[in-house]
Amino acid sequence: MADYITPLLPKQIQSIQSFQVTGPTSLHIQWKAGGSIDVDLVGWIARGQPTLNPLRDAATFAAARIIDYGGAIAWDEDEEMVIDSLHLEILATPQKPMTAGDMRVWQEQLGISNREASDLLGIAQSTWNAYKAGTADPTKAVQIACRALAQDPTLMNALFRPAPSVGRPKAARPEGDRRTLDEKVVEVFGDIPVSRRA
Repeated sequence: MADYITPLLPKQIQSIQSFQVTGPTSLHIQWKAGGSIDVDLVGWIARGQPTLNPLRDAATFAAARIIDYGGAIAWDEDEEMVIDSLHLEILATPQKPMTAGDMRVWQEQLGISNREASDLLGIAQSTWNAYKAGTADPTKAVQIACRALAQDPTLMNALFRPAPSVGRPKAARPEGDRRTLDEKVVEVFGDIPVSRRA
């Protein structure tokens, strides 16, 4: 397996058009350029102690406002409790469940066979095939592993074990899908460096 990183072209940083508070620590963000995300900030708040402790209060969290012309959301006048649009998107991406299509994109980008994918994730090949077919939902642990392996080439190089070239995904895109492979990976994993086979 080649030891290199394939960088993805960075997307334009989004600007916030509007938002809705959808839960005690969650937001629905509408972008000025179109599209939206849903993000739960409970982990960000919990890990940001003591600065973010006031956001544990639902009423305080609901007092959020847009600042910097849509560049961020703040909760206090001193703007110490702030999260910018880039990090909102970064947090939202892994919170979105991976679909059967996402699993196929992951396998295609890493350039690994069905057997290699199942061995890498520590699951039966029949389970992997079910994930790709959409007849079973990937577990949270599998989704975390997929994203970690896509983001960390060292982890991929350390754990990958090659198998005979049987059952490798075809390089051709499905009919009607005009997106490039990098565009599909950005949609699943965000703007991250990705390790793949030579």
